[in-house]
Amino acid sequence: MKTQKLNALSWGQKFALIDTFKLPDAIACERMGLLPAELTTAKNLLKQGTFQIDTTFDTSRYHDIIFPPAKAAKPTKPTNATEGEPSTDATPKRRGRKGDKIAKAFLAISTTPVAIETFIATHGVSLAVLRQSKRFDTNSDQGTVRVRRHNGILSVWREVEGAGEVTPPAAEAAAPVISVPPVATIPKAGKKAKASTPVAETATA
Repeated sequence: MKTQKLNALSWGQKFALIDTFKLPDAIACERMGLLPAELTTAKNLLKQGTFQIDTTFDTSRYHDIIFPPAKAAKPTKPTNATEGEPSTDATPKRRGRKGDKIAKAFLAISTTPVAIETFIATHGVSLAVLRQSKRFDTNSDQGTVRVRRHNGILSVWREVEGAGEVTPPAAEAAAPVISVPPVATIPKAGKKAKASTPVAETATA
């Protein structure tokens, strides 16, 4: 657009710009959209007096067209980051922090049953994750993670091999056996009294 504006000037005005700004032929051709042959022919016509340099032409208005101001440099992106990729010094992804949380949760599982709702609220992991102990448990050598009902409540605990499953409290011990001393019987006439055989009674609880 700027070249077209300069190209629309008369030869007298063009040579006024060339003379004012001392433009070399190459720069004059580039800024005004001229061919070298055209500029050479115009110079010959100027010498022959075919036209004159326009001394009344205000060349100051065309300074920025002849010498365009330098454009401000655009900010460059960091060399270690490309579009769509985080830089190497970016904060860790959420996935990494979540993985640490899961690992810590499994480390916190003990041999004592804990209600699932309480465990999830404390450690921030889901029931689905707790059921996938083979995938997430890094402490499996300390026992197998169980997610089952204990005393009617869905709970989680670690079962150590050889210790057996967690069972409810043992039933009360059987009532002790109490011996009853022999009871004498009244003998019939002519017979001696015999001691009866001791009978064992079971005490009621």
